[in-house]
Amino acid sequence: MHLFRVYRAMSVRKQGIIDDIAIQCAGAPYNDCYIGITSDIEMQLVKHNVSMSTDRWICRIADTHELAWEIRQHFIAVGMDGVEGGCNEEGTIVYVYRKSSTTFP
Repeated sequence: MHLFRVYRAMSVRKQGIIDDIAIQCAGAPYNDCYIGITSDIEMQLVKHNVSMSTDRWICRIADTHELAWEIRQHFIAVGMDGVEGGCNEEGTIVYVYRKSSTTFP
């Protein structure tokens, strides 16, 4: 059973996305997870060497890039890993995956 699931449905408000990510990460220390923003989730997962079928990950679509950035900053502040300035400026997809020995980082 996967810890994270994909949701490609409608965009969700800030607290809803934060809650979804927190629920899916329950039991995993935040510093074991990576958070980012993209406009192409498949490309990002490949870039990070995350398996869509076997690794644990989740994504949500924010209404705006600014909202996605706020969500990302929220989780960075509580200990998630993420590259500063490495986010796609057009992206509204917030993604989180559990880091492993095969993912980058």
